[in-house]
Amino acid sequence: MRTSGWSAFLLWALVGGLYALAYLGMMSIGIFILIIAIGATLVAARALRGWPECLGLALGPPAAMMWMAARIWSLPRCAPGEGDLVSAGASGSLFVQSGTYTETVRLGCTEWDASALMWSGMALVAVTIVAYHFARVRKQASRAE
Repeated sequence: MRTSGWSAFLLWALVGGLYALAYLGMMSIGIFILIIAIGATLVAARALRGWPECLGLALGPPAAMMWMAARIWSLPRCAPGEGDLVSAGASGSLFVQSGTYTETVRLGCTEWDASALMWSGMALVAVTIVAYHFARVRKQASRAE
C-alpha cells in the first residue's frame, strides 16, 4: 500500500526541496545533493502515491526563493551602478569587497529585492497547496462515482 494524503504530499515536497538545494549549490556541493535527490525520487516513487501528491515537488523552487530572501533580507538595495558589494567568506561571515562603505555603517548591498522574492515564494506555496487540495477533492469525487 502506498502512502497518500498530506504526508505523501509533504514527502514529495522534501524531494522538491532537495532538487532546489542541488540547483542552488550546483557550483559546490550541488552534484552530491543531486545524487541524493535522485535517490529520494526513486524511493518516493515506490513508496508514495503519484497523483496528486507529486504536486509537492512544486514546493521546492519557492522554498529556495524564500531561503534566498531570508539570507539577504537585512541587506539594503544597491544604488544604480553600484553592483553587489557583499560576498561570503569561508566562515560564512560577510565582508565588503569594494566600495566606500565602512563595516560599521553598511555591510554591503544587493541587487535582489528580498521582499519580492519572499512574496513570490509565498504565493507559489499557496498556489501549490490550493492546487493539491482541489486535485485531491476531484480525485475523491471521481472515486465516489
